[in-house]
Amino acid sequence: MLRYTALSKDTKIQIWKKFLERAPAIYGSAKINIKELGQLAARSSNGRQIKNVMAGGQALASKSESPLTFSHLETVMKMNEQVLFEFNREEHTRSVFT
Repeated sequence: MLRYTALSKDTKIQIWKKFLERAPAIYGSAKINIKELGQLAARSSNGRQIKNVMAGGQALASKSESPLTFSHLETVMKMNEQVLFEFNREEHTRSVFT
């Protein structure tokens, strides 16, 4: 399994900014303010996870025919956290690997 080193909050802010700058603007530019950017960067994540959240957020924004918003990204992050929680539950792990 690949392990990624923890990123500082400032580094995560820079990564989020880069991905947001590159996000397709079919329905307008991303609508993420500084406070929301800080909230995104405060979460435990690495560059790969940020990229995946952006892809999911962009899909949600496209489906709703709206610009990418914090709400789209937060929804994807919560979904990812739920999947990890479910996957890491002891009984699930035991049933998958036994």
